[in-house]
Amino acid sequence: MAYGEKDWRTLVSELRNTNEHRRWRAAIGLAHLLKVDQDRGENGQHLAENPEIAKALLEVLEQQESANLPREKALNQQQYLVTALGLLDQPGTVVPPLQKLMVTKNDQDQGVR
Repeated sequence: MAYGEKDWRTLVSELRNTNEHRRWRAAIGLAHLLKVDQDRGENGQHLAENPEIAKALLEVLEQQESANLPREKALNQQQYLVTALGLLDQPGTVVPPLQKLMVTKNDQDQGVR
């Protein structure tokens, strides 16, 4: 599937899907789309500045934190999400939740931090 062909609104909508596999395919697609947009520079859509994308990724991060997932899977998903959130140019929205994750006391969370 070519992620560039998917509209970001569709991917954001899929992030809210109850099916975990669809939700993560959308998250991966959105991260790819953000990276491609970033690489385009001035010619891009400036998706990193879109508050709707930030809100959707933060919702997935919140859901993931409260899900009863095996520790390794949870850490992998958190690491992926914080990397995608790091592509966004919205410090007021993105930094506080990321700071919360950084103050964790668990050494296994180093990849997320």
